[in-house]
Amino acid sequence: DEKGPVADAHRDLAKGDMQSAANDLQKAVDKFNQMSPEEQKKAAEQMKQLAQQLQKMANNPQAQQAMQQKLQQMGANPQQAQQLAQQIQPEAAGHPQAQQQLQQAMQQMQQQMNNGKDATAKQKQAMQNMMKQMQAQAASQQQAGQMGQAAQQLAQAMQQAAQGQQQGGQGPQNPQAGNSQQQMANAAQQMQNQMQQMDAIANDAAQQQAALADADQAAQNAADQANG
Repeated sequence: DEKGPVADAHRDLAKGDMQSAANDLQKAVDKFNQMSPEEQKKAAEQMKQLAQQLQKMANNPQAQQAMQQKLQQMGANPQQAQQLAQQIQPEAAGHPQAQQQLQQAMQQMQQQMNNGKDATAKQKQAMQNMMKQMQAQAASQQQAGQMGQAAQQLAQAMQQAAQGQQQGGQGPQNPQAGNSQQQMANAAQQMQNQMQQMDAIANDAAQQQAALADADQAAQNAADQANG
């Protein structure tokens, strides 16, 4: 296993433990000057890998496919499912009018359920619960993308700091090392802010797990009615 605070942060992120990951990153920045040149190089490389992993999380096409499958289980046709799934992404990013467009598309889909007889109250509630889960997932992907950008900046700052120290240590004769240290601190703070937001999103999603179970059951019921 990889060692060091950056590797620890990577593992904590994989487990969804944002608070521990944030603490690990702070350790990496605080202890960077105490690391050997080889350790600094390794930490910068690990941070670069972490940035790549976060970007993969943000651009995961399987997440949107899963959304579309859920919507089709609820009674949407493939075109409706694709349209709704695509609208969830800009809505999570806070684009103007996206929320209204998403609600309109959802209402249109509900009206066409049960052979055009409109969705039942239970189906509508289940759809609302499922949409909240999808919105939380999309928001998490949005945050992962922003964290990935901050991680990339932190990796670059680490590389610059390591190079600056190798060229002449810290102090007035080598301002590059000090500047890189400040860049590291700024990038680490940005990442920690993003982690806190992701943590809040994850907590909201956890509270909706019971509602999602209801949504799954309603989806199965709707599929049975549509096929029956």
